[in-house]
Amino acid sequence: MEETSKGFREGYSFLSNFTYFDKPMVRGDLTFPTNEHFYVAMKTTDPEIRKQVCEHPSKGLKKFGNSFPLREDWEDIKLDVMLYGLRYKFSKQNPKLRQKLINTGQTKLVEYNWWNDIYWGVCLKTEMGENHLGRLLMQLREEINNGEF
Repeated sequence: MEETSKGFREGYSFLSNFTYFDKPMVRGDLTFPTNEHFYVAMKTTDPEIRKQVCEHPSKGLKKFGNSFPLREDWEDIKLDVMLYGLRYKFSKQNPKLRQKLINTGQTKLVEYNWWNDIYWGVCLKTEMGENHLGRLLMQLREEINNGEF
């Protein structure tokens, strides 16, 4: 089976959480340009920090997301938060991104990285990782192909 051997780069760069939505996500008075902005904002319940996240440039966003205290239930909800954001990213609101995901066919989607992220991806240095992001993307692709989403 073919897989994303270089992670979410080159032809698969649209799978990155930093890819801009076709149509920004709006929740209440907040507008999220990317899934990374949404995910980082949900790490807190503080409305002011969430607003700062929405306005933050993509560069440095992960670092900013590690600069404030996490909400108490974060470890329990972070997978659901990511899935929620990905459902929006690949919804009919974002037809170009949705079609690109469909076009990956049966490719195994692996978020290979060099920054030791073994929760969302697989670290190329150690070849270890749970690849939760890739698994969620393949789940969504299957749901779309089955007409469930």
